[in-house]
This record gives sequence, C-alpha cells and structure tokens, in this order.
Amino acid sequence: MSPLEEASSIVHRIPGTTAWTLEVIDNRQISTSLRQLTLGGSLVGSVSYRSGQDIMVNVPIPGNTDRSVRRRYTIRRSDPIRDSIDLQILLDSNGPGASWARDATPGDTVEAIGPRGKIFLDPAAEWHLLIGDRCAVPNTAVMVESVDPSTPCMVAVAGFDPRIALDREMTAPVTATPTPTGSGGSEIGQSATDTALPPQVQFFDVPMSQDPELQCKLLLRALGEIPLPEGPGRVYANGELKLVAAARDQLLSIGVEPAQITTKAYWRRGLPNAERGEPEKS
Repeated sequence: MSPLEEASSIVHRIPGTTAWTLEVIDNRQISTSLRQLTLGGSLVGSVSYRSGQDIMVNVPIPGNTDRSVRRRYTIRRSDPIRDSIDLQILLDSNGPGASWARDATPGDTVEAIGPRGKIFLDPAAEWHLLIGDRCAVPNTAVMVESVDPSTPCMVAVAGFDPRIALDREMTAPVTATPTPTGSGGSEIGQSATDTALPPQVQFFDVPMSQDPELQCKLLLRALGEIPLPEGPGRVYANGELKLVAAARDQLLSIGVEPAQITTKAYWRRGLPNAERGEPEKS
C-alpha cells in the first residue's frame, strides 16, 4: 500500500481526521534538545482540534529514501491567519522523527494526518495533575494553557520550565528574576524572562536524567512528595512506557481510583516506535 493509499485508509477509519500535504515554513532550535517546526498549507491552520491532540507525520527513514514511518507530535499551536501549525520535537535520539526535525528546511513537504488523540483535560475534575518525562513537555504546555483558572493544577514533568515552555500570554511581567525550576536544570528554551506564572498552577521539581530507569525513579520520588487535593481529580501521565505504568501503580497504591488516571506511552526504552508512531506494547 502506498503512503497515499494508507493515508486515505486511516482518514476513513478515524472520524474527524484529514490528510494534508504540508510545507515546512520554519525550523528553529528552541533549546539544546528541542526544535520547533512550523508547517503550513492546505488550510491546516484553521483545523478544529482539542488541546492535547496531535498530528501524524510521515517522515523518511535515515539512509533509506524508499521507506518512511509515521510519527505523532502534539499540535503546540495553530495560526489560521498564517495557515500554519507548530510542532515541538525532542532531539534525544537518532530516530526518524528526530532526524527529520534536525534536517527539515523551509520548502520541504511532508504528508500528515490529523487531528488525532483522545486524551483531554476532564472538565468535571476538581483538580489536575500532569506528570511525565521530558517527551511530555509540549503536550503538558498545551494542557496547562487550557486549564480553567478556577481549577487547581499541579505539574511534575522532567525539564519543564514554565517561564519558557508556556506561551507569553500565559505569563505576566514582574520585577524580580525567578529562580529556574528544577535542580536538574531546564533545557526548554534559551533563557527565562521575568514572568509571573499562572496562579492556579503549581510546578514541582523533577530533575532530568538521560538514563530512563533513573528518570523513572526521579519522577516517582517527586510524585510521592506531591500532596494530592481532596475531591475527584484527574492524573495524566505521559512518557516512556514503563515510566507511565510505574506512575500508575504508585498512584493506585496511595488510593487514587483507576478511573482518575489517564496514561499515554510515547516511547519504549530500548526499542524504536512502530511504523504507525506508537511504541510496541508487548
């Protein structure tokens, strides 16, 4: 099946999705390990989507021009006037998605399908907790920007610096320079400006590690120190497959109900994602 035929099949199976041929408008480094790609054309900037949804991009396999795989990236923001969307892609690996993000240049075209995804903020929740490794930074930023101002939200995501990750309209100028979030440092952006953070959101330190096993331990340690509010809340755990499974187990062990926990595995340690863009579960 050709990529075009496969795209048509996916769009037919998943209601509300569209297949596009998009052009790279801009590609810029926003941290030592994160690039932002702006894609435009085909009215993609006017697509209706919910915060947290993604698009699936058909990217080439390095060294093999005859093959490609699909990778999924959160829609960071859209611009109907410019007819564009922004994707933020982590460069921690030499996989197809990271290689494409490094090498894509304005004028390149790419096939994409979206919007996709079924995990959104629960409007009935009385509080939210967002946890994950640094692959979760773009999705977390979108979610935080969507939180109702009256609903408490807690964030424990490795490498998440809210002064950089959040869009400018989420913050307000202040006179004092804030202390950088995270004893392990943040790589999400070049430098923090003087800002006041959203008042209903509380950020917890999760130091970063390149070792997936250690990163899991650091996240679970931070999770154990977060005082969860009373009432029906919702937890969203995103990141490496074993990490989100361990986080779920820890939450269950302290009395969080299964229905309150939503998990999304972005990748699996030691294995490349499958051609459809998801990590192998078995």
